[in-house]
Amino acid sequence: MRSARPVLACLALIALTVQSTNAAAGLFGPSNLQECLIDRLSGSPNDMVTQQRVGQCRQAFGNTGLVGKQSGWFARFHSGEACTRRRTRNTRSMLAVQIIRANCYLLYQPRIGQ
Repeated sequence: MRSARPVLACLALIALTVQSTNAAAGLFGPSNLQECLIDRLSGSPNDMVTQQRVGQCRQAFGNTGLVGKQSGWFARFHSGEACTRRRTRNTRSMLAVQIIRANCYLLYQPRIGQ
């Protein structure tokens, strides 16, 4: 019978690698204000709900500054446009759409010249 140790060691190494990447934070919930706004406002039915959810994100993460752009193999989206398209698909609040778009571009749009 073969030992399961090599398999477990490999899985642990993969888990540590994924957890340590900047973009992997979204796997376990938002880790900053921008991710929180994108996640919580997606599907927002109206502006009143949008304002409540923005307040919840600000209460959880404060008014933190811009975090580093997320790109590479583990990024959830390859561009700000892809993030905006996917996360605003079922969002009826125009305020939420604008906030999601701004934060998608802050996190996922590559800088000019990259």
